Amino acid sequence: MPSIRLLPYKDTVKVILLDFEDTIIFDNSKYYPSLKNGVINLTRQEKKDGKKRSISLHRDILGIPVGDKRIVQHRNGNRFDNQKSNLIIHADRDAYVNSLP
Repeated sequence: MPSIRLLPYKDTVKVILLDFEDTIIFDNSKYYPSLKNGVINLTRQEKKDGKKRSISLHRDILGIPVGDKRIVQHRNGNRFDNQKSNLIIHADRDAYVNSLP
């Protein structure tokens, strides 16, 4: 059974689904919905070497470091469902594109 977190977004509240063991990742950082290329992701901001960058919750959950070219896909298409069983890692963008119907 997933753990549920509620996240205010605009005039609504988004339901975030997580595995119980990953709630500490979500609870210990400030993730927020961000829109990029027409897609909403849950991200946090990190500053390193004077540069600000966004890091996605699903990449944190899977332990994929910044700069890694692997792609994470949500099986059910719901980017707020970050249970590990819903996340697929592709080796690169070509592998991801080839997996699409």
